[in-house]
Amino acid sequence: MSDRRQRILVVLAVLASLAFGYPVLTVVDALAVCCLPGLLPLHLFLVWALVIGLAALLAVRHGREGRR
Repeated sequence: MSDRRQRILVVLAVLASLAFGYPVLTVVDALAVCCLPGLLPLHLFLVWALVIGLAALLAVRHGREGRR
């Protein structure tokens, strides 16, 4: 695995851990309780979609770099 790809995977892991971290989920849950009842499931769905989309984009990009 190249250094660049390894750095990108580390950044992706950090992004996922921050998005699902306790402080973010606490704020989203507090907003869900007070005013937006569907916010927590929506947040979880969108963050998972973002992380999976970025991982897929990196996989496709890595496949194109390997063919060159």
